Amino acid sequence: MKHLTATFAAAAMAAMLATGSAPALAQQKPTIKLGAILPTSGVIASSGLMFRTGIELGVEEVNAAGGVNGSLIELLVEDDKAAPQESVLVYRKLAGGPAVAAIGPITSSSWENVVPISDRVKLPVMSFTFTFKEGVPHTPYSIGISPDERTMIPEAMAEFVKLYPNVKKVVIAGDVQQASGAAANKLFAQEAKKHNIQVLETIEFQSTTTDFSPIAIKIKSHNPDAVLSAALPPGMVNLLRELQGQRVDVPIFNNGMIWPGAFPAIAGPSAGKVYTLGFSTNEKTAKNAKHDKYAERFIQRLTGNSAMPQPPSVGNSVLGYEGVLIIADILKQKGMDGNTPTDKARDAIKDGFAALKGWNDIYDLKINNERNGYVPAHLLRVDTDRKIWVYAVPEGQR
Repeated sequence: MKHLTATFAAAAMAAMLATGSAPALAQQKPTIKLGAILPTSGVIASSGLMFRTGIELGVEEVNAAGGVNGSLIELLVEDDKAAPQESVLVYRKLAGGPAVAAIGPITSSSWENVVPISDRVKLPVMSFTFTFKEGVPHTPYSIGISPDERTMIPEAMAEFVKLYPNVKKVVIAGDVQQASGAAANKLFAQEAKKHNIQVLETIEFQSTTTDFSPIAIKIKSHNPDAVLSAALPPGMVNLLRELQGQRVDVPIFNNGMIWPGAFPAIAGPSAGKVYTLGFSTNEKTAKNAKHDKYAERFIQRLTGNSAMPQPPSVGNSVLGYEGVLIIADILKQKGMDGNTPTDKARDAIKDGFAALKGWNDIYDLKINNERNGYVPAHLLRVDTDRKIWVYAVPEGQR
């Protein structure tokens, strides 16, 4: 898909359509409705805003270039509050309306509840955040473009061990209410064994846990060299606060659950030894000008927004952007537009998902036989002064 420079007026019109606030406009063709399932309220609403921004930038990119065969994309955003039951309800709502596909939901526990019903409701759905859980296979109507933690954790763990060669014993503490958290606990254990690191204990907790004092006390009792953790940003902030209170000063390597959203901005100075995994930060890169252009637009869009802790974190919002471009390209290649019957457009997207082997735009994204994406991952750390994620190991030293 060619990237064309939009005029101010075209960009403004596209932005209004993306957010659903456009006035009645004389258009040659009806719009194409694209659903997005995001938490626009609740404890991770800032993450929802982050992902929504990436998706909207993708919609604007498509619309500024003329849309899909002459039809602009109109975004239909549904709030699932990051709750699985709500995710299922709004997914069914979108399936009963004019949406040709849905992007999201963003949490693993929601995704594993949406996927099993996708074949029945026949609304193509794309995850750009779900990483992996055994026993949650994709259906013909579902696909994931996010890298799998079965590759991300080993890649980042190798860099973590390179930074901390003296780590010999660890405690694993993971949120098992989230599918990716439960999977990460096992993956961390496997990687620890591979690097001859002893796991002293695996501590499980829930996303709703608010009192991390007993967990911190238990971790301290083991005197570990590091903590391997899987937690959403609120849980990680609370755990970090309790560990600090217990004077446990060791590196903490969290899986990708704290990469999105505002963790670096809200964690404070004590996050200097907190690490995660990913492939996109606010930093400029030496080799990917397209990423830098996207990051600049993203940061400009959210800078000063009171609903987003500052500075805004780019995180993996870029995959929401890529997801829009992929769906638009499938529709374009199959000759669909706003006049196409909804069922026919959905079938075209389903067939496009089946044929998708990769996508090369900001990243050279590969799609494997399990319908999961792959992009090489790296270890990230919190830059507490700038309040952003940065690469823990410089490009030339990885």
